[in-house]
Amino acid sequence: MMRLFLFFILLISLINCSDESYDKTIRFEVSKGTFSMRIPIEGELEASNETPISMPSGSFEPQVIAWLAEENTLVKKGDAVARFDTTKYIYDSEQVQLKMEQVDISYITKGNILGNEKGEIITDADLISKELILAGRFAIEDFEVFSKNEVIDSMRNKKYLEAQQDHTNWRSDVHDQKSSSELELLDLERQMHVSKLTQYQDAMNRMEIKAPHDGLFVLQKNRRGDKPRVGDVTWPGRKIGSLPDMKKLQAKVNILESEAAGLEIGLKVLFNLDAYPDEIIHGTVTQIDAIAKTLVNESPVKYFGATVGINSDYHDYWRPGVQLRGRIYVIEKSDVISVPSQAIFRDQSMSYVYLNKGGDWHKQEVDIGARSLSLTEINSGIKEGDIIALYQPEKEES
Repeated sequence: MMRLFLFFILLISLINCSDESYDKTIRFEVSKGTFSMRIPIEGELEASNETPISMPSGSFEPQVIAWLAEENTLVKKGDAVARFDTTKYIYDSEQVQLKMEQVDISYITKGNILGNEKGEIITDADLISKELILAGRFAIEDFEVFSKNEVIDSMRNKKYLEAQQDHTNWRSDVHDQKSSSELELLDLERQMHVSKLTQYQDAMNRMEIKAPHDGLFVLQKNRRGDKPRVGDVTWPGRKIGSLPDMKKLQAKVNILESEAAGLEIGLKVLFNLDAYPDEIIHGTVTQIDAIAKTLVNESPVKYFGATVGINSDYHDYWRPGVQLRGRIYVIEKSDVISVPSQAIFRDQSMSYVYLNKGGDWHKQEVDIGARSLSLTEINSGIKEGDIIALYQPEKEES
């Protein structure tokens, strides 16, 4: 009898252990409530209209930032907001001025040399002209008085002088052309240096950027989120800052690519500024980038950029660049059934849950609706008060 009693005790224990194995299944009671799908966002305020402040486009070389006005300071029209290093242009200008002086000296020297050469030619021409006059005045043409040889020598001397005169005139013409060409080359070289000097001086004048109108000076971030600093090298045309229109601000936000399901223009947005966490700002999605991009080159994580129009009243203390956090409301439903997404299973033909009926688990087909990161809306298949398994039970009956 004792053995039989112990056997029944052991059997009841095993049955209880078997029942406890079902009790270990994590259960979820179905109920109706609010189903929401919200996308978290991070970003900053920016102006919808602004005047860009860019590096001068007249130069084709990178420049070094030498000075920047303090960010978020009010500036007046004509105030300097940025300056670039002019050391290189000052050095280049001095070198060009030195070359101009050298060209001027060469011009004067060459002019003196050419003047001396011209003087020698004129002197030779005068001398030949005088000799021709004498030769013509005292020409021997009387064969009765002079011998034939003397007459011939006199005629040869006159023709020689005439030939010398023609040659001297040719030398004068060639010299004039040569002088004009050489002096023109020096003059062109000087003009080239003058042009370079003007370019360098114009570039130095553009190395200081002035505010085109009154406004708040804001620095421009690059793709990595860095702002320009003194000592940075920048290229012509690159935007380094702006004067935003403070009367019209908007939010520029980033959304993880993996969380962007359901994102579309027109959705409601609620966010707050990091500096004012208790102030809720209402907005609407007005623009979405077509392609997700990385915010940091070294990171593979991609984000969709979006613009949010602000519907709340503006405040004077709002500033471009102020960081913000919030949510985009994709779906907001009340009095609907939704269950944790891990409670839904799928095969090739249907979606189903494990429904508890009389202590046993049965596959129950369900029609699912919208999905958030954690919950799934159920259109039909289960009702309020049903018990379902969050994970696949250890045992099932079907």
